[in-house]
Amino acid sequence: MTEPVPPRQGLFVTGTDTEVGKTWVSTHILRHFRDFFQRGKTASGKNGGDPVSVHARKPVLSGATFEGLRLRGEDAVQLAAATGESMEQVCRFQFAAPVSPARAAREAGMDTTLPRLLEACRAPSNGWTLVEGAGGFLSPLGSDGSLNADLAAALDLPVLLVAGLKLGCINHTLLTLEAIERRGLRCAGIVLNNLHDRRDADTHKEMAQLAGCAITLMPHGQPGPDWADWLNSLELVAQTHTR
Repeated sequence: MTEPVPPRQGLFVTGTDTEVGKTWVSTHILRHFRDFFQRGKTASGKNGGDPVSVHARKPVLSGATFEGLRLRGEDAVQLAAATGESMEQVCRFQFAAPVSPARAAREAGMDTTLPRLLEACRAPSNGWTLVEGAGGFLSPLGSDGSLNADLAAALDLPVLLVAGLKLGCINHTLLTLEAIERRGLRCAGIVLNNLHDRRDADTHKEMAQLAGCAITLMPHGQPGPDWADWLNSLELVAQTHTR
């Protein structure tokens, strides 16, 4: 195992809000990239070379439940299952309080300042790492008042944006894209997650025209019909981005 370092290749997954399906989307992407790299692709997209391992990091979460004396965050469990890592490797800081991770850490007297969150994102240097935030892009994350946006900027990875298909999602998505761009970050793509099986193809089309980056519509519970083509755009990100 190589020395853990801040991720140099991967994605930062964020949302327009909480409960938009970030973890569900992330697990599908992680499984895809495990297969992608196991087919002999290197991080540069070429065949052969040193193997690339796939990792997930969600440095902090709140709203976890107790399993005996141990806190168990469902997001961390799902991400760990997708990569084969332990829950502790995936998520270092877990809190039971159903409030923002920043507030939960302060109430628990825990240090989850930005440097600590960055440390919790470290992964093997030969790896491709998906880092998932908590809540929306501008939601408070660290005990020092740092936001998801601050962690994304410090990691400097391409950002994947997940939005729930609901009234107002175009406005929320465009506002989040503007915030991502203001921090000099690249949006790798958008997932419009059909959380409640809304029959609304027009919103997908309208957002695709306005957003200016690759977008896919995912019926909740299964990947969408353009999933494979959209993943090809993410593979291109994996092949070209090196921090």
